[in-house]
Amino acid sequence: MFSMIFFIACSTKRDLPVETDKLHQVVSIKCKARIKNYSQIIRQSMVIAHENNLDTILFEAGHYYIDTPIVPLPGIIFKGANRDKVIIEQKTWGHPAFDIYNVADVSVISMTILSTHVRQYPNGFVYRGTDGFVNNAGIYTNSEYGTFTHLNISGFTCGIFLSPWNGVGLYDQKEKNVVDDIKVDKVDFGVLATGQKNFLINRLSGTYQQQQGSGASPHLIYISASNDPAQVWTEDFRITNCHATDGINGHAYQLGTARNGVMTNLNTLRCTGILAVKNFVNVVIDTMVALEDKTHEVGSIFIQPLNVENITMKNVRIESLTPGARLLRLDGNNNTYSSISITTAVDRICDQALITMEGENSTLSWVTIHTLSDTVGGTGVRLQGKNLVLENISCNTCRAGFAITEDSQDCKVVFDGKKIVAPKKCKECAFFYDQAPTSTITDLSSQ
Repeated sequence: MFSMIFFIACSTKRDLPVETDKLHQVVSIKCKARIKNYSQIIRQSMVIAHENNLDTILFEAGHYYIDTPIVPLPGIIFKGANRDKVIIEQKTWGHPAFDIYNVADVSVISMTILSTHVRQYPNGFVYRGTDGFVNNAGIYTNSEYGTFTHLNISGFTCGIFLSPWNGVGLYDQKEKNVVDDIKVDKVDFGVLATGQKNFLINRLSGTYQQQQGSGASPHLIYISASNDPAQVWTEDFRITNCHATDGINGHAYQLGTARNGVMTNLNTLRCTGILAVKNFVNVVIDTMVALEDKTHEVGSIFIQPLNVENITMKNVRIESLTPGARLLRLDGNNNTYSSISITTAVDRICDQALITMEGENSTLSWVTIHTLSDTVGGTGVRLQGKNLVLENISCNTCRAGFAITEDSQDCKVVFDGKKIVAPKKCKECAFFYDQAPTSTITDLSSQ
């Protein structure tokens, strides 16, 4: 093994040494309790790595305090010996722990990134020409080819914030950033991203909560709509195997200005809704499960009408305890929804219905609505728009299994009347059809 010992800033031998190991291509830092600030040590370690053509800074087990952001050189890898035993704590509130600015191919792997400050909205704080609120991140990057994996992140506004911000505006997409196996808590946003391409989020889990004084709804994943000064899309993205727990005041997954993506296996437990989207095009969503859902009237799944089209969504299960809530609002055009299962313990249904679908040329099929009360009443599914199709609905204890509004055009419902059961207090017909002259309904049980 080729190795050398470097002492930082004319330290004595009792101070922390930084060892270079050319065989394993690393510069390793040892943690010593007497050192209260590692900011300068980490900076000089990167210089040593660069001078020796090494690419990895290895943190041995310990608690490393910093008071300024770690600003990496291109191509550097920060790696902890163990994600639970290596802790990087940012002592200055409002600043990121890792500030990856205009440098590509940086990795942060296997460590805990921590802020223990009181989480208070920083009114008037500006960081690099923009609102310091969101730049307060465990990892901030405006760069490409980053890999962020096997991390615990706690106490920041954002766990990881990925943005094309160049100090002036949002212009160019950033390519091939990877976020994988991240656990977050005490954050407003687990991952906040805008303007990404060929982007992966996999195995993100944890809680999200709104910090004091903030007016921004929190989310586990927030793909932000961007128009400063131009609209920059996030596209060719994958979001997979994520789980949010106890998130309130915001949907777990909120996406805007995103297209050409795949989302699979998204889960929530005791959250205020699972999914909200707008400016959302050409996306496949497969398998979403929301348990003990706490959504408000807006809907646990909120497909907004603003430029949402060509969405395929299937295999959705929502179990809600929220009184009177609409659970799915499915707006937009040319969308396909299938295999939707809802269970609710509510004792009433809101005026709109448990599921509403508005827009044009969309299809909703294989829908199961189960209420735990036999006196609920209300409507299961309401259609409003043009060329909307509802097929294969099963519904118990709703006064109306479905409704088509009178201003709709050319809508179609195909159902089995034996699968739509009225509540005991209502012995009249269990489906309801307003006057929409060009729409049709077909009851297969009568054929």
